[in-house]
Amino acid sequence: MSKELKPVSITVLNKSEKQILNKEQLNFLLGKTPETHIYTRPGKGGGQWKFVTGVYVKKVLNSIFGWDWDFEIISFDVNMAAKQAIVHGKLTCRANGATVVKHQFGRADIKLRKADQTPLDLGNDLKAASTDALKKCASELGIASDVYGESEFKSITVTDEQTSNESLLKELSQLLIIKKAYLSESDLKRIEEIIIEEEVNSYQKAIETLKTL
Repeated sequence: MSKELKPVSITVLNKSEKQILNKEQLNFLLGKTPETHIYTRPGKGGGQWKFVTGVYVKKVLNSIFGWDWDFEIISFDVNMAAKQAIVHGKLTCRANGATVVKHQFGRADIKLRKADQTPLDLGNDLKAASTDALKKCASELGIASDVYGESEFKSITVTDEQTSNESLLKELSQLLIIKKAYLSESDLKRIEEIIIEEEVNSYQKAIETLKTL
């Protein structure tokens, strides 16, 4: 099951000196994949595997990086013993004068003719392995990471700082109404002061205090 986290301010993420993406781009990477783009197929060991298509990944890359990305095949291998085509791919993305590079391996089962067990179409097998490598490189950026790393995925919504603070203030005010009777006079006065003076750095701590009551 994926977990939802509280909205994260773009200001918090921009504490990284190397942050090159804006709020909309980050939401593409850190959000959940739309259900309409998630497919399933039978797994080799039983059960069902989830996946997204190469077309979807390319559309997301285009949306985030404005077509300013490249995918290169570094090397490939046709392993007839394992009956697999293996591709080493390199994804290069550019944004705001910076470049991000990711490497990954992709694979595809080699389809064989029933009559003589020779490859049916190695070109298609290598193409499938290349697409798999592209998808894995993209997942290193965060694209479809909820599909390929479902147990560890946490959906994050990136917001403007003002929007994030307004949401916290609303939550704090609502909690105060509910929990007011359980507060000491000094604690009540302090939380009311936080709200009136708009002490945004104290919102989260005050919310956590009220939730324990």
